[in-house]
Amino acid sequence: MLFTDNLAWDKESTHTRDVESFLPLNQLAQAADSGRIGSVSPRFYGVPTEYSQGRTQREDAPAVLAMCREDQVDVVLIAALRPVCHQTVSLVSRYLEAHGIPTVVVGSARDIVEECGVARFVFNDFPLGNPYGKPDDRAMQQATLGYALDLLESARLPRSTVQTPFIWSEDESWRAVYARVDEGNREALRREGEARRGLQAAAAEIPSGNA
Repeated sequence: MLFTDNLAWDKESTHTRDVESFLPLNQLAQAADSGRIGSVSPRFYGVPTEYSQGRTQREDAPAVLAMCREDQVDVVLIAALRPVCHQTVSLVSRYLEAHGIPTVVVGSARDIVEECGVARFVFNDFPLGNPYGKPDDRAMQQATLGYALDLLESARLPRSTVQTPFIWSEDESWRAVYARVDEGNREALRREGEARRGLQAAAAEIPSGNA
């Protein structure tokens, strides 16, 4: 299992215990077995969530491109979990596209991804954390992957966005819960913010190329 508990996805409305909801490796394997895609890369690639656009574009995106070329990857499907993650992977997507590798970003923060201007985006209007579908809902996850592959084949214009027809819940109450600040969590959020700022400050002091 990939560890995601330290990331800022919507922990009040969902969970990430089902890896297929954000990294659909089994769904991709099935797509390869059925002939929908040729094969799956022997590796999947992770990108550090960076508040620094410069570091993402200067260091992380070229590293991903190098691994894609080493693995002879033709297209890249990209999943985003948290708010800043959507910015980071969108910048990587643009870099890969500029170097000849088509991409599709799949995520749940439409405003961020479209502001970055990616070539292709599949939008699941869900709580952050499960861009490829609800946990343990294999049919939805498979369908979301299908939307991404369809968009790779059919998009004819830049900045193409497809929204899936799925809804998270009938009452949509999760929208009012995410990022809520009240007396019950204010102090804990303050401590988390201070710790995060400390990590960011430490990272900023690391010389370029040593991160």
